[in-house]
Amino acid sequence: MSIKHDFPFDPTCGYTREQLLAVKGTAPTDEFIAFWRKTYDLTMNAELDYQPEGEVWSPDENVKIYRVRFRNWDDVEIVTWIARPA
Repeated sequence: MSIKHDFPFDPTCGYTREQLLAVKGTAPTDEFIAFWRKTYDLTMNAELDYQPEGEVWSPDENVKIYRVRFRNWDDVEIVTWIARPA
């Protein structure tokens, strides 16, 4: 398989397309499921605490991009961008 890229490494690790598509995931463990259920519950029950910081440059005139700062349930500050159609 040949993938065109600018990476300084082989992103296929030498595998063919068919070999990569044949890789199957493992079943999630009970601990994994419990972690994500707890994380979901914390997120859904957290008070919404965000501050829009304004519009930023968009490479597409049909898309508006906004910078937004928010805090998660654990009081960690996160900055992200939200894109929407113009």
